Amino acid sequence: MSTLQIIANLLAYACFGFGTLLIWPSRRNVIAWMSFPFYITTALIPLLVINYGEVSSQQTIDTLTTLNIFGALAMAAGIVLGGHVRLPRIRLPSFARRRAWSDPVLPIRRTFAVMVVGCVLMTFCFAWMGTLPIFAEQPFLAKFFKGPYKEKYDQVAVIYRFAQAILAAAMPMAIAFLVAVRDRKMLLVVGWAVAIFALSLNRGTVVAGAVLLIAAWSSESRRRLVVFLTFSTMLYALGSSVYVLLGILVPNDFNLWVEIAHGAPDVNDHLAFLGKFDPFRDLTYGMTFIGGLVPSNFMYNPSVYTLAIVNDTFDISDIASGGFRLPPSVSGYMAFGWFGALVVPFVSGVISGHFTRRYRAMPKHNLAQHVAVLLWYQFCAGFWVGFYSLSYQGVISIIIFLWLVPSIDSLGRLAPARKVNRRRLLRWPRPAGAPVEST
Repeated sequence: MSTLQIIANLLAYACFGFGTLLIWPSRRNVIAWMSFPFYITTALIPLLVINYGEVSSQQTIDTLTTLNIFGALAMAAGIVLGGHVRLPRIRLPSFARRRAWSDPVLPIRRTFAVMVVGCVLMTFCFAWMGTLPIFAEQPFLAKFFKGPYKEKYDQVAVIYRFAQAILAAAMPMAIAFLVAVRDRKMLLVVGWAVAIFALSLNRGTVVAGAVLLIAAWSSESRRRLVVFLTFSTMLYALGSSVYVLLGILVPNDFNLWVEIAHGAPDVNDHLAFLGKFDPFRDLTYGMTFIGGLVPSNFMYNPSVYTLAIVNDTFDISDIASGGFRLPPSVSGYMAFGWFGALVVPFVSGVISGHFTRRYRAMPKHNLAQHVAVLLWYQFCAGFWVGFYSLSYQGVISIIIFLWLVPSIDSLGRLAPARKVNRRRLLRWPRPAGAPVEST
């Protein structure tokens, strides 16, 4: 890969990750800055450290670079257009008019209940399967429930996926309430969930919750933003090299930068997929856009389809991978060829610009409310921004989030921990009409 190709791909991946800075270049654009540490570990370090010419053909590298260049330009145009043009708003059902559902303490009670249910279900699933990935003989296969671990997992797959989805939706709010209101009951379930995800080698959910909280905190000053970017980048880098640090993988010559690059093999996955993909034979014509809405290993699930193309088989039961994260340019190319490589990023950019403008106008009066707004963007807006890889877990997360926080505005009346009457606040259930201390 030549120097110009490296620069072109770096700029393209930057546009895919935090291109909304084009219409809102501010420290308060937390949604964009949250993608920066992910970009460092999945694009910047790998492209600078790994010589992809040794693992992929020059033709495949040229194809990826061309796709990314035109896809990034189309997405940038879409973001600018979406940020200045009003689109029809999809109004979701709101229960905020009911006084009891506008109680700012109601999300705390519901978050606690959902966390308990999720932790109990996850604990039951691992007890049923009889193993934890971190202690398994083959941790990689155990993490993805492949090979000898698949049979037991299939028996509780629906319960496990449901529990994982509700914990992913509730975890950031639980951490926010723990810090903002110092709810002692929340400490128990947060610690329980962190232990489960750590032992199952599922670092993403825990990291995402912590990053959301710090991101909301960082928007108040440039110094905080620098702290956030530094801390979250180190966190993602640690996550990328965790298998080596835990001794699960033992490299011959340890190099921190190389291990970080190998721990987030997105660019390598994109090249591997394009190297095997035949646009005259393998176009999906949009089926991979909705394939993730079908539970189990449906052939047009993007994760299944990408693995099937690379491995020349739809039997992925023994493949230790959860699938590839494809950028919108490659996802569009997979669906409609070069036409899709331009249209899909453009439409995604329009939607992203539109929701960024809405996010900018939403209230963020305290930490808990700001985290709720970030979750609204991540689940509700992100579902449409990533329309090219929809999933049923995303639908579950949206439903759970809307039930947890029926009124984002009500969280603005929740007093911070230093002012709130904690004895009254933590007395559950709390009368719906009881007064709330204002900030």
